[in-house]
Amino acid sequence: MKIIVVHDKRGSIKSVAVPSPEFSGQLTLKPPRGQSVSVVEAPDLKDEKDFESVHQIRENFQIKTSGKPTLIKRRRT
Repeated sequence: MKIIVVHDKRGSIKSVAVPSPEFSGQLTLKPPRGQSVSVVEAPDLKDEKDFESVHQIRENFQIKTSGKPTLIKRRRT
């Protein structure tokens, strides 16, 4: 399932949005300065109402910012 992610230059996820399958329009987000919006695949997400998985994406993943933006496991430091 594709999700919309707002992230900073290091790939830290600031927010996650899951488009509803009923929405057929075009969505535009304007992130704060220093942040970007990427559309990425979230393979573990079952549907747009899987709120626990959406929360886990923000907690446990980051965006690989080099090349095509991709969801990757967050490195713990």
